[in-house]
Amino acid sequence: MIKTWVRCLTTEVKYHQPNAHGRNLVMSVLNSTVTKREAKDYLNKYTDGNKLNYCIVFLRHLSECSDTVISGFSKTISRIQTLGLRPLLVLDPSCQDITYHSRRLDNNLHQQSLKSIIVSDPITVGNAGSFEVNLPMLSPHIIPIIEPYQYNESEASRKLASDPSEFMSSLVKNISINIDKVFLISKFGGLPSIERHTNSHVFVNLSQEYEDLRRNYLSQSNRLTSSQKGDGGKDLVESLQLYMNKDKILNDNDQLKCHMEDLEIMNKTLSNLPHTSTGLITTFTAGCKLTDNNPLVYNVLTDRSLISSSLPRFKRSTAGQSKSWYELPPSDQEEEVTSTNDSVLVTTVFKKGIDIHVFDYRTLDDQNCIGLPSSHSANTIESEQTSNKLNLHKVNEIINSSFKKSLDLSHYLDRINGNIASIIVVGDYEGISILTYEGPEDHQFVYLDKFAVTQKLKGSLGISDIIFNLMFRKFPDELIWRSREDNVVNKWYFQRSTGVLHLSLDLGQDDQKDSIFKLFYYGNPENESFHNVDRLRDYAKYVRDIVPSWKK
Repeated sequence: MIKTWVRCLTTEVKYHQPNAHGRNLVMSVLNSTVTKREAKDYLNKYTDGNKLNYCIVFLRHLSECSDTVISGFSKTISRIQTLGLRPLLVLDPSCQDITYHSRRLDNNLHQQSLKSIIVSDPITVGNAGSFEVNLPMLSPHIIPIIEPYQYNESEASRKLASDPSEFMSSLVKNISINIDKVFLISKFGGLPSIERHTNSHVFVNLSQEYEDLRRNYLSQSNRLTSSQKGDGGKDLVESLQLYMNKDKILNDNDQLKCHMEDLEIMNKTLSNLPHTSTGLITTFTAGCKLTDNNPLVYNVLTDRSLISSSLPRFKRSTAGQSKSWYELPPSDQEEEVTSTNDSVLVTTVFKKGIDIHVFDYRTLDDQNCIGLPSSHSANTIESEQTSNKLNLHKVNEIINSSFKKSLDLSHYLDRINGNIASIIVVGDYEGISILTYEGPEDHQFVYLDKFAVTQKLKGSLGISDIIFNLMFRKFPDELIWRSREDNVVNKWYFQRSTGVLHLSLDLGQDDQKDSIFKLFYYGNPENESFHNVDRLRDYAKYVRDIVPSWKK
């Protein structure tokens, strides 16, 4: 079935790959890794010969890579080019002996039958401070190897870039090609996450998370520096421990500083590219893989990470279960799970980001929203100051579009007003979630009442993941939602839940009713509520009997 619709899609979008090896590669990867929507998006995007798409590959720690690693990575570059994305390779200014390693990389690419050219003066700084990028785009099949130098006309000098983030920013800001991806390859890989046992963040929405990440990494670096110096007030045992751990502290601090630089590179580079552009950080080891688990190849085809960032971290693998759950310790002991050979654990995907607004109004009124029905509004004239208010016109529009039904807004507000837990809005109402308090008054729970993503962005930008991550962080102990039993999204919901009940289930007390819904619940698996029949009965009863507010 999968092969059939891939074959149909390639015909539909008039895909033509003259190289038999290239066509086989595209077909095999599409068949094994992507959804129908992703396959169609990829074919439309990268197989149009009239439009060239480029990726910048920023290479760190190249001087520490063996010939075997560089050869393997060159094969990945060949695959990326075959898939329709033209790579530009950029060396890190901190690389020792740049000329030697650029030639080394050039030789390895030639061994893969790739054409490459070394660019020694990619940026010219004019007398007036202007920047000009000089890349010999002789052919889309020639791969530039860009050395991190810039030529200063006023001083008639060639200097090595001192700040990699500024160099990358200047490069993309002044280049006249379509850069779709920014790949950063290093020995450390993606940005570390405490939530993931110091393994890499799966996805980072920079507009939302950049400042917090930078502040947290800076704080960690300061603590490491402080512990390294000591304060003179430590006893002999503590001083000896510091001395014995000196090398580890230095290594940890060096690695943390590298991650901080990587974050800055991604933030500045993507800030100068369209919102559709994607960033990715991973290791050389992961980037060398010739399997479907290669994060670079996978991202070219899907524009996303190998796993979803909203998958819970508490699920443990069982026989036959997908490896999507393997980030957790294999036993009850809270040991770290790290592996430089596991692509998922060392890869972070980035987007420039999309703005997020959270409205924590228990009751909606004229002071905090616009678009209230007359039955709920005291004013007949809406205020022009709407920037900090919830726009119910747009809420209504996205719900109607997503569900393909018309919401009876007045009926809906009659039910939820006064019991709203939170309303999350992503972008210009491209995604929303409405959460309410339900259940008995003395023991209410949070219920995801409405979740909608605009049709044109379903499956892109990670909007669904962003919303679910926010909800899980905001309500980590107990979150409930329901879905029709025939909903095609139920598998996605199941992967993100602690448990699921069919709402036709008989939980005793003669309260059983037929229902078309399944109930999903999320939270700490140790939460006593999830092991309490009375609490599960509350979930089922109150959620099952919620009356929909659709117009007839």
